[in-house]
Amino acid sequence: MACAKVRAIYDVPEISFGEASSFATIEALTDAPIITGNKLGILQNGDGTFPLMLREIQNAKSTITFAQHLVKGGVLASEFARSFAERCQAGIKVYILLDSQGSKGASEEIAATMRKPRCQLEYFRRIKAPQAVLPWKLLEYNYRNHRRILVRDGEVGFTSGYGISDNCLGDGEPPKHWRDTNVRIEGPAVRYLQAAFTESWLETTGDLLSGEGIFPRLESRGGTALQLVKSSPVGGSFQNYILYLLAITSAKNQFGSPIRISFPMTA
Repeated sequence: MACAKVRAIYDVPEISFGEASSFATIEALTDAPIITGNKLGILQNGDGTFPLMLREIQNAKSTITFAQHLVKGGVLASEFARSFAERCQAGIKVYILLDSQGSKGASEEIAATMRKPRCQLEYFRRIKAPQAVLPWKLLEYNYRNHRRILVRDGEVGFTSGYGISDNCLGDGEPPKHWRDTNVRIEGPAVRYLQAAFTESWLETTGDLLSGEGIFPRLESRGGTALQLVKSSPVGGSFQNYILYLLAITSAKNQFGSPIRISFPMTA
């Protein structure tokens, strides 16, 4: 009962990315535009990701938005907390949104470090005392916020699957350490990453973030076209499901021939 229903799809069109209609088809079926003029950096593991993120936090001039599902106590979480606190003390507006389930492994000391200089720290769908929860609200708490977003001044963004945990440090080689591939984005696509954050912030706080520090005018930074497809407890994950199906059916084998897949796929 806690899993969302996925519509059955019995036939998926084969898309060739060399055709003029390919981008328009993907945009229409996933309800997300493909944005040109971006610069994309591929970041490998903690060593290639966290130093850049912390540097952008220190370079912030007006705003920082940060959403994270997984936060555990340790060296990395403490370093991020101190960095956010320093920017708050410098007058930067810092908005931090942690998933209340995924971040329950973080100590109260980490939260206190950020709150002391009045960083705005909120928890997504925080579970109340059992006696205060309405029965029909119980299933809602099972839908968590797995977004990983950091945006500096509305201009530079990071996302992917990283967590703020010491298991994510290093080069991904040691036992019990995660290997991650993350991305750094500059250019017009950053506004859509920021929009995903503001959507979750609005649900949590009732506050609609806006202004030059949140959504500045963004110029072209490179030649990469990007699409950010959102999924969330609010809107579901159907768009991402369709995107996966389109990508799979567009795959070609080593000889350039289409790879045929049988449907239906119902989950």
